[in-house]
Amino acid sequence: MNYKLTIAAVSLSTLLNMQAALTPETILPENTLAIATIRDLSKEYTDLKTTPLNLLLKDPAMKPFCDQVLESFNKMKEDSDEIKVGLQFAAEYLTSLKGGIALTVTAIERKKTDDPDFSFLPLVIAEFEGGAEKFDSAMKDIQTKMETEFSSNKVQGVNFYNVPLDEGSALWVGLKGNLLYIAHNDNNAEDVTYTTESLGKILNHKDGDKTLAETELFKASTNITPDSDYFWLNLSLVNDLGKEWVLAMDKEYEAPEDPMEAMMAPARPLAIYNALGVSALKSFSVSSRFENGENYCQTKLVCPANERRGLTGLIDTIETTDCAPTEMIPLDVMGYGKNQINVQKFWETVDSTTTEVMGGMKFMVQGVIQAALEKLPEKIDLKAALLNNLTGEIMTVTFPNEIETTVDSKVKLQVEDISISTPTTEMVILLGVKDADLLIKTVRNILVAAKSGDTDEVDAVMEYITKYDNYVAIKIGDGKKVNEFLKANGKAQEKSLAKCKALQSAVEKVGGFSQNGFNYQNYKATVQTFLNLFKSFHNIAMKADTTDETSAELIKIVEALPDFSAIEKYFDFGVGTAKVTDEGIEFNSYTPWPRDLER
Repeated sequence: MNYKLTIAAVSLSTLLNMQAALTPETILPENTLAIATIRDLSKEYTDLKTTPLNLLLKDPAMKPFCDQVLESFNKMKEDSDEIKVGLQFAAEYLTSLKGGIALTVTAIERKKTDDPDFSFLPLVIAEFEGGAEKFDSAMKDIQTKMETEFSSNKVQGVNFYNVPLDEGSALWVGLKGNLLYIAHNDNNAEDVTYTTESLGKILNHKDGDKTLAETELFKASTNITPDSDYFWLNLSLVNDLGKEWVLAMDKEYEAPEDPMEAMMAPARPLAIYNALGVSALKSFSVSSRFENGENYCQTKLVCPANERRGLTGLIDTIETTDCAPTEMIPLDVMGYGKNQINVQKFWETVDSTTTEVMGGMKFMVQGVIQAALEKLPEKIDLKAALLNNLTGEIMTVTFPNEIETTVDSKVKLQVEDISISTPTTEMVILLGVKDADLLIKTVRNILVAAKSGDTDEVDAVMEYITKYDNYVAIKIGDGKKVNEFLKANGKAQEKSLAKCKALQSAVEKVGGFSQNGFNYQNYKATVQTFLNLFKSFHNIAMKADTTDETSAELIKIVEALPDFSAIEKYFDFGVGTAKVTDEGIEFNSYTPWPRDLER
């Protein structure tokens, strides 16, 4: 571990004494690539104390587990001087953490070179209470404990301490008013100059220089509110940077001289880039907040409708539908989701995009496929069997699976050699069709052609593709719950997800069931499944050679896990929806307070 980096990073990030909600978007320039912001750490800490997770960790049933994790960590700490010193510094300053902090990558600019290279500024911004005297005192204290002497640079009248790190890099730490700035650079002449200029523009905002908050790009992320923590990514800038690389490759591109080879060659790099339509992606943001121990999360992908094409054009193929589960969906599923796709539009978008990207190569591939189909004893009409047959309805139903582990008792094994033979979850994908028999028959014929007539292997595959009510079911896994679901063949369940009143109430928080997409996740079943996985790991690990210290510590931690029945009240479910708009796609998720847990 980097000794200097441990001390500097822990010390500088924890000496802060902050108060108001931080708004880095009003400080940073418009050429900011990414921000991750906690508006107010003290409020975040208070909110987290009211969550089910915090109550879970305080439950007596979790004490053996928490104690074992702490014991293992203490052993690791004793073996590492870097961790020990870092924790001492953290303990010294941690009590002063009370306000907001933002981690950013900003000031992205193209370097003045022939190569598509870029300069940028990694920067931390945080509020600091106590003034310059307290700040200087803290920095001198850190300097003493690092057993070094900091140099300094003046930027717009602000003194920045240069904290040396290994490999020649450095942290620049300065205070202006109540805002602390921590920048990183490689400490060479070029990087020092760029850091000085970039920090100068941020510290001394001039008229005409837009801050990020003033740009239409940031304003389009309407899910970011003054009271929400958030992550924001400038996809428009990512595209600009990516296009520089594409243009460089395009300059080097040489089309084949032979006319036939040129016709069959893929498109030029720039043509492929334009065909994919990724330039329509403008920004991506996630905002989150807690309210009475419940979590609300909003995600927004800004991708204007008038610019979508290629891959981004597929967004317009997602239609609004009633996503509510029917009574055939059991209550004890691990997950459920539903979407509705405009199949004709989806195909047309894929068809036109692949034509632009692949050029003549596409028609050669189509010719090979068509020739193979014509050799089949029975004629296949792919358009009738697939394109005109699929309704576009897609449902996914996920089930927990029993964990089966294998270990050869005759062989000495290390823990990492142990294999888990079955996945922790299994799934059924339901495709809406007009004629299920036609689709299944067509898929089988195609597989027979692909396997050169090996029907035994094809029949083994086709066991996972079956007719289910008005759907074609594709099962992933062969567990008990999956097969019970398929055997019911659409029959209404006595205990169904559709009858769950808590689900009906929760979905109102995210806009209802009439959406472009819906997802339900049963956290109770998820956690129980993974606890079973850990317990199974323990059972086989005890048969293995556990002389490795790390493996032995891990086994102790697993042994300390409580039975799920002791903690299941802390888990319930969550819901999420997707909505397509002219601006892009909005995702909303909500995790309610567990029904079995008293507030």
